[in-house]
Amino acid sequence: MLTAKLPYVIKYNQDLKDASVWLVVSGKIYTQVSKELRISSQSVRNWHTRFLTLGHCKNKKQLGAKPRISIANKLFALAHLMRFRRRRSGDDRMFLVQPCTLGR
Repeated sequence: MLTAKLPYVIKYNQDLKDASVWLVVSGKIYTQVSKELRISSQSVRNWHTRFLTLGHCKNKKQLGAKPRISIANKLFALAHLMRFRRRRSGDDRMFLVQPCTLGR
């Protein structure tokens, strides 16, 4: 039995998404558009619903990982820790916390 090998990852460009949405808006149904453009009908449906809700069918923004704690919070925690250690040792001198003492 012979089977056709599909590409590993199919990335659709914005022109294809726009064309499929405008074909649906002009009156064609999802299955007709998917057969014409050789794409999944579920993709056409998703792009059309995104167009109806957001007004465009662009990709969602990929925000990536965010740091768990900000530099300001690191400074606050370091200052609090230094105060606690100095109180326990009996040293009441004032100290200056500088951001260059923190590692990323």
